[in-house]
Amino acid sequence: MGESLLNPNFKPPALKISGQLDNYRPHWAKFYTLIRQSPVKVLEVDWNDQTNLILKTELGAVHFGAYSNNFAQQLKALDQMRHLSSRVKPTEIAYIDLRNPDSPTIQMNTSKTPVKLGTP
Repeated sequence: MGESLLNPNFKPPALKISGQLDNYRPHWAKFYTLIRQSPVKVLEVDWNDQTNLILKTELGAVHFGAYSNNFAQQLKALDQMRHLSSRVKPTEIAYIDLRNPDSPTIQMNTSKTPVKLGTP
């Protein structure tokens, strides 16, 4: 029995998705499971550019590069950045770059030079 049958007031989480989903359909089940398990809330999935998956999260926009088997590791790195807002104002962050989860960077709104975070 699904959760919606047990609780008539249940509403699935709102998740906005954009892009060519046919390209990602084979990966959807694993992808969706991973983002649902992530402690960082994902609000939007942008798959408009096949070379750069972008998730809009509670921390801001996060660039992952092309979707790959590395995605779970990238989400772990994002999880380790959950307290970033205590060091940097979210409004100052243009995006977080997790293409290389071992060396994440933050692109600041006020600077053209990304800030390297080192090992999360």
